[in-house]
Amino acid sequence: MANEVKRTFDILEFCLSEFSRKDALGGKNGNDWYVYSTAEYVEKSHQFAIGLMALGLKKGDKVATVTTNRPEWNFADMGLAMTGIVHVPIYPTIGDDEYSYILEHAEIKLLLVGDKKLYEKLSPIAALLPEITHIYSFEEVEGVSNFEEILQLGKAHQEELSAQLEEIKKAVDPEDLATIIYTSGTTGVPKAVMLTHNNLVSKVL
Repeated sequence: MANEVKRTFDILEFCLSEFSRKDALGGKNGNDWYVYSTAEYVEKSHQFAIGLMALGLKKGDKVATVTTNRPEWNFADMGLAMTGIVHVPIYPTIGDDEYSYILEHAEIKLLLVGDKKLYEKLSPIAALLPEITHIYSFEEVEGVSNFEEILQLGKAHQEELSAQLEEIKKAVDPEDLATIIYTSGTTGVPKAVMLTHNNLVSKVL
């Protein structure tokens, strides 16, 4: 069946084929709205995936995001999924001890934060965890690597790595781990809930 959805990133091609829109995702920059089309969603997710590959990340590695809602989070989520890298989304309002525990317990290698405030909160914690080799911000923060740099890296390596990405995508199994969601930790340390692609896809189709 064409465009059959078995892994989370299969949703991209399904939506491009069946429900393509000029305003698939939207966000706000100050008081101004901006949108991404379905085609841009697909393109930027692939760019992000190739950018991660160019940075040396591989299937089974863990990447954390700590941010409020924003459309670019979706590019990260899909890009991670298609490379077999595990996404660990973390609430932007928890305490330092919880951040420290989750980032270390999940063995995070790359951290994406939403803005300057979250960078200032999380960078001292990340500095104590040698597993974390990169920190990027979704919003522009002076002196901090920006999310857009990963997309640009993906564009620069597109010709070189696109075929390899397609092979990696084919090898991602529906029962592969897609994400780890941590509980709030109200009865002790946060507990890791491990979800496969099938766990997630079965709830949206």
